[in-house]
Amino acid sequence: LVLRQVEQPDVAAFAPLLGDYEVAKNLTVVPHPYGEADGHSWVEQVVQRAEDGTGHNYAVTDAADGRFLGVCSINMAHGLLDLGYAYSRPFWDKGYATEAGGQVTVFAFERLGALAVASGFYVDNPASARVPEKLGFRFTGTTVVHCVSRAADVVCNRVLLTREEFERKKAS
Repeated sequence: LVLRQVEQPDVAAFAPLLGDYEVAKNLTVVPHPYGEADGHSWVEQVVQRAEDGTGHNYAVTDAADGRFLGVCSINMAHGLLDLGYAYSRPFWDKGYATEAGGQVTVFAFERLGALAVASGFYVDNPASARVPEKLGFRFTGTTVVHCVSRAADVVCNRVLLTREEFERKKAS
């Protein structure tokens, strides 16, 4: 995989991804329907977060052909760096989220100096739980969050990977 900064030309690839309700319903702030105007607005926010150091959002692409697979991000939320990811359905269950999430987590600890990285997934999306589990995150509890695309509150499992746990896993 190749991870690179999300850019305006990527909107043509990720707007349909986020426009898929089966993807959007598992993301907190993504509206449904999701169109190109939403995508352009999001990229403007992504560029601003990168400039002010509060977020790093990556286009995840296939190294062989440059095909856009999804997005992986690390953004400051509630005082913690939070790992997030979204992939088009044809690319689910292929290990891409874990591989890219691993790269972004290493970046958070080794380049950003994170003390911990958090993440979350909805209780009705167990497939998404495998990514942080494989990366060594541990369960910290549940919370209720508002999901924009569902227009409903959803129970979210929260997980955390501390620097100590990261270093221990890296050493093994």
